Amino acid sequence: FFSVSGQSHTPLKNQAAVLCCALAGVPVTSVPIILEMNHKPVERIFKNLEIARDQHVRKKEKAIKFGSNQKWVDVEADEVDVGKEVEMDQKRARWEQWGGLVERGRPDTLVLFRLFPKTTASRSPGPGPITKRDWKPVAKKFLEGRDVILHTDGAKAYTMKIKGVLHD
Repeated sequence: FFSVSGQSHTPLKNQAAVLCCALAGVPVTSVPIILEMNHKPVERIFKNLEIARDQHVRKKEKAIKFGSNQKWVDVEADEVDVGKEVEMDQKRARWEQWGGLVERGRPDTLVLFRLFPKTTASRSPGPGPITKRDWKPVAKKFLEGRDVILHTDGAKAYTMKIKGVLHD
C-alpha cells in the first residue's frame, strides 16, 4: 500500500479492494472500470504485488534442494514457449521461453528459469528445444551431486553428463 496527500490520494479501502482484485486474478485493465477509479494507483498496486511475489520466490528458491544424498529422487524438467515478438521487419521473431524443474510429489520445489533462445524466422513454429548453453548452469546449480533421476523429453541438452544425475 502507499500513502500520498493531495489530489492523488487513494483511500486505503480502495487500495485493499484493488489488492483483492489482483489476488483474485482480475485483469489490471478491468479493475479501474469495476472500482470506478483512476488506472495509475491500480497499476502501482499490481506492480508492487509482482515485486513482492518476485522477492518471495527468490527467497524460497534459495532453500530448495533436490534430492537428499541419502536416496535417489525423481525430478522432472521441461521447457515451454510462452510467446513471441515479431520484429518490425516481419522477418525475425524473438521468443519468450521458460524452463522448470520439480521433484515428483513435492510441488513446493518448483523452480522456474528463463531461457534465451536465438531469434527465428517469423513463421517458425517455435524456438526449438532447450540448448546446452541454457541447461548447463541450471543443472550444475540445482542437480549436480544430488542423486536424482531426471525425467525429460527428448531434448539433447538434458542428456549432458552431470555427476549424481541419471537421465530417463
